[in-house]
Amino acid sequence: MEMANTTGQKRKRNISEPVDTTPAGQSDPEVETKRYSRGLPNYTNGYCYRNAVLQCLISFPEFDQFCKDRHQDCEVGRWQCLPCALQYLTSVYWEEYDDDDALELAAKDFHRVLEATVPDDDPMAKVFNSDKGGHPAKFLGYLLKLFKPLESVEGPSTTKSLFNIKQDVTWICEDCGRSFFHHENGDETGHFQLPAIVAPYVWEESLANYFRNEYYRTGVRSVPDCTPFWNKLSMIEPRTMIRKHSRPGSVKHGRYTVEKEITEAPEMLIVEFPQSIKDHEGKTGIEAHEGKTSIDGHDGTRFVEHLDIGYTKDGKRLLYRLQAIVAGSDELYHVISAVRQPDGTQFRTINDLEVSQSWPGIGNIMELLRPKAHVNFTHKKGVFPFYINLLFYRKRQHDAESVLVSCQYWDREVHFYVYLVMFCFTSLVNLLELRKCSPAVGWLDWKTQLVLENTRPLIVGTTANLSSMATLKDVEASCAICGASSQHGECPHEAQSLERAIEQALKRWSGLQAIRDWALVHARNQVIETFEQLKYARFQAHERYLQTLPCYTLFERYGNPPLTAPQLNNLRQQMSQAQSIYQSGVDEDWRRCCLKYPEVLDYYLGLVDFGFPDDRDPSMRDPRFGGPINDPKKLKHRRGSVDSGKGHRKRSRRRNSRGRTPPAAPMAGSRRR
Repeated sequence: MEMANTTGQKRKRNISEPVDTTPAGQSDPEVETKRYSRGLPNYTNGYCYRNAVLQCLISFPEFDQFCKDRHQDCEVGRWQCLPCALQYLTSVYWEEYDDDDALELAAKDFHRVLEATVPDDDPMAKVFNSDKGGHPAKFLGYLLKLFKPLESVEGPSTTKSLFNIKQDVTWICEDCGRSFFHHENGDETGHFQLPAIVAPYVWEESLANYFRNEYYRTGVRSVPDCTPFWNKLSMIEPRTMIRKHSRPGSVKHGRYTVEKEITEAPEMLIVEFPQSIKDHEGKTGIEAHEGKTSIDGHDGTRFVEHLDIGYTKDGKRLLYRLQAIVAGSDELYHVISAVRQPDGTQFRTINDLEVSQSWPGIGNIMELLRPKAHVNFTHKKGVFPFYINLLFYRKRQHDAESVLVSCQYWDREVHFYVYLVMFCFTSLVNLLELRKCSPAVGWLDWKTQLVLENTRPLIVGTTANLSSMATLKDVEASCAICGASSQHGECPHEAQSLERAIEQALKRWSGLQAIRDWALVHARNQVIETFEQLKYARFQAHERYLQTLPCYTLFERYGNPPLTAPQLNNLRQQMSQAQSIYQSGVDEDWRRCCLKYPEVLDYYLGLVDFGFPDDRDPSMRDPRFGGPINDPKKLKHRRGSVDSGKGHRKRSRRRNSRGRTPPAAPMAGSRRR
């Protein structure tokens, strides 16, 4: 019997293939497991922000390969070199060791080297040497800045190809026609900080539109002059630092056109929401970076799983898939992460050493799309929500091999059931095709006809092709508008077309217009009637007040009563004041009546009675849209008669008389005999 491996000795694992975890002597080729996420220790309760960022970075196979390419000939070693310590931590994370404490020791060495190698004049030195924790985005920027000068033998040469967007920017002055070209290599921090106005409201397609508008679309800006300014574009706003002409008499213009084209897209797209997590000084990300006031009380952030930001300059599609999330709680000063598992379907919530599924549920993407991030962390103080701080997107590769690799872990039973389902479906399609060609079929609605006309018989292979047949189970239809494949993410064209179709259908439906007109007429009449009543009551009060004025009856009767000038002026002043009060009262009554329009409209719309047909109604169970398709002609069977020749001649005369001038109508008073 073989002896167990010594403590700390690692067993090599190919992370791209499943690993057999069966004990020695009990080999079972069908019992296989894949790599899985593991927790990282938090010694001082201040390493949670580091663990969350490390979990997200390590989940990328590209970053794993990136670390292996660095410092292959380093003479210092992982005890004094931070890149080597991170490389060792990554290798221990994904490779199996007999010693259960190997990962904990590697993480401890990484934190020790991180605190020992940070320069004293670096802003992160104070953060790393404190136990209060820090900001995840700052820690991420420090790591990426550290890796920038390192070169690799294989794989990406710099971190810009892994983290930064490279683009060509062309500036064209609209007044003088001068054009300037500049090549930009992305942001120095390695991630994209969304503006405070955009970040709380990034949901559905807003995030993709933001990147498209920022990085490859054409826009028009206004500047003081058309001098070439090759300073970096800010990732927050499309603004630039402007350098004036040094020579006297330079011409200044006001408008220029910016054309941006992405030349190289990163493998990892990292997006920061700056106002979500506070650092050790109690400042949020946007306060710490720019000194601005953060937005308080936002209810969380919605995001998309598949991010489409357009095309590169050479026409390559840029599609990204959500890989990991960093979220934090201001109440607990705690940061956690959610990482997509290697199987590509589930997410795991990682809270330092605790690794679990997203609470509560099965850990799929739908749970992460909840408004308040992906988990509520239960603490002795209560339940506090965690808000999104960093989104990690992974660039997707679109080829036939990637589709086949996703099915390489399917077992034989799944292949058998997929084969059985496809065989039954093929038989059903063939049966429908035969029924379609049969002359006995009477009437097919447009939906069945459309399915039959666009269905082709499927060719089911032999048992040798069962592995390739497994990919047909998850096949989905492409976009009906642009024809984009379903593998590229959710296309918004179909949803937008459906919205336009329902709006047009509602406009064509006369019932909605009738309800609108009825409610509008009655609401307007009610408001006007109420206003007239208030106006009449105010007029009566105004008349009673005028009757109380001295000498008003004489003024009303004679127009110019024999009064002294002071008395007459005083009377006119009182009448003018009463008139202004009456006018302001009428205006106030009308304003209050108009403010009642929403309430009045709700009342009349609530009186509208409408109903829906029952789902068991024949018109609902078998809806027919349009006229019948391929309605067969009815065959008329006539009986033979003795006078069949005479009837045939009459029909011939009627048939031959078509197209000729009809006979003249009889005159009035005439009678046919």
